Amino acid sequence: MPEVDVTAVEKEWRNLHKEDLFFEWSIKAFANDLKPQLRCVCCGRGGHLIETCPDLELPPIIPIQPLSNKQKEFLELVILDTYERLRMTPEYGCMMRDLCENLEKCLCDKYRSDCRLALFGSAGNGFGLIGSDADICLRFESETFTEDIDACEVITTVAEVVSTMPGIISVTPVPSAKVPIVKIQCNNRYHRLEADLSLYNVLALENTRLLRAYSELDERATVLGVLVKEWAKCCEIGDASRGSLSSYSFIVMLIHFLQRTTPPIEGRTCPKEARIVDGCDVYFCTAKDSEWHTKNVENVTELWLGFLDYFSRRFDFTAEVVQIRRKEPLSKLDKRWQGKPIAIEDPFDLKHNLSCGVHLQTMAYIKRSFIQSRERFARIRVPTRQLSNRRFEAFLIELLHDCRVGDGPPLARNCCYRCKQIGHFVENCPVGQKGHKRYNQSRQCFCSAAMLANRKYLRSGKGTNVEENRERQLRKGSLADDELPSKADSQMSTNRGNGGRGRCRPGHMEHFSEPDRKDDLCPLSPFPVMVSFVLYCDIVLAICFRIF
Repeated sequence: MPEVDVTAVEKEWRNLHKEDLFFEWSIKAFANDLKPQLRCVCCGRGGHLIETCPDLELPPIIPIQPLSNKQKEFLELVILDTYERLRMTPEYGCMMRDLCENLEKCLCDKYRSDCRLALFGSAGNGFGLIGSDADICLRFESETFTEDIDACEVITTVAEVVSTMPGIISVTPVPSAKVPIVKIQCNNRYHRLEADLSLYNVLALENTRLLRAYSELDERATVLGVLVKEWAKCCEIGDASRGSLSSYSFIVMLIHFLQRTTPPIEGRTCPKEARIVDGCDVYFCTAKDSEWHTKNVENVTELWLGFLDYFSRRFDFTAEVVQIRRKEPLSKLDKRWQGKPIAIEDPFDLKHNLSCGVHLQTMAYIKRSFIQSRERFARIRVPTRQLSNRRFEAFLIELLHDCRVGDGPPLARNCCYRCKQIGHFVENCPVGQKGHKRYNQSRQCFCSAAMLANRKYLRSGKGTNVEENRERQLRKGSLADDELPSKADSQMSTNRGNGGRGRCRPGHMEHFSEPDRKDDLCPLSPFPVMVSFVLYCDIVLAICFRIF
């Protein structure tokens, strides 16, 4: 430590004046006229804030002229033809039920006799498309999921049993997903049918019943539902796994609009009877209980244009929640969803936002899709002559393709920073959460005790001596005597320690996972220099106080 010249310090202090220690409260004095750079939290670019972000700009909503009678008739023909081409046929639905029955029989014979399988989603809600996947729910004797059921073990065992069935191409277990599933691909008699088998997804069964009841109330709802799903698919905004909205969300938006038409398409209210499933009240009025009636006589053309117009300029996405539970508006403030670009309430799980994985940029793209589709369908041209079946199909493809905005939605910011997957953000990521039951189960599924026992080096062995690793493992009983590393292995480990990934900067400890192992500080470590500087400052201050 350098010696302090007390006389020189005292002389310097006596020569100081008040003017030397006076500073103005200005940007020049504190930041030398340097201003903070503006950076948008939405797109990450500099020079602007989120209020003026170009990625969130919407095109102006222009007024549209009412359609002529010929345009209405032709558009109605287009919508009905689209429905007939894309709706799920009875044969396709029978094929799904046949697959579900065969899977249940196989699991009961080779796994557990109390296995019960049920279809949900597009297979049973009345809004299914041809070629849709079969969503299957697996339950046991108990109606609710109990803690003694190991989801990872069940999914793995089910995958092994299903793979032995004839006509099965591939079986892929996904036990680490938010909802553990088994992906199944079938061939031969099932004609390349794909299925997702989940465990105790009982709330989805109730959602299927609800949508099925809506589809049976009015045929116009079914026609529009099939069109909405195909339109969202063509605009690339109907896939929740890629950061946009699910098809189920669009059906909820459609029902929300139909409930608010003039006059609305609704039924009479009926007494409410609580029915609890998975902690949620899933009771709703059926068509028989509600004495269904409607005074709305609009055709599918007027309802479709009204749907696009409603979400293009009438619905306030910034303040309201899309919901079908009540007639009165529901604000985001009431649900505490103010920070979400769009809020769609699940009809039963009221705490679940169906659009929680949508980013601001994707939401702006969805709004632009509504606006552009509104204008495209409003200026539809009627052909001068009757189109052939082939040309009519090409016209449908072109019409829906024109609704797509640009090159598609921006999906770069829609991924999780932790697992790099699209469809959720880091706060809802199923990977890496401490104490997360499903994550721990998935680790136990793929990291067995045998795998850990066969590991030749410890995780903390990066950059350490191989002989020390071998001795530690022998003491712990995790390494057999015949598994001795060679000299070549020792040299490779030494090279990794000197210049590989596990090398630490000077002055830092290299072995974080071994608290009993300590490394000496490097001579170039900044810690002694920092201590010397602090002591020097203390001495100078003490001298100053003594002088003044």
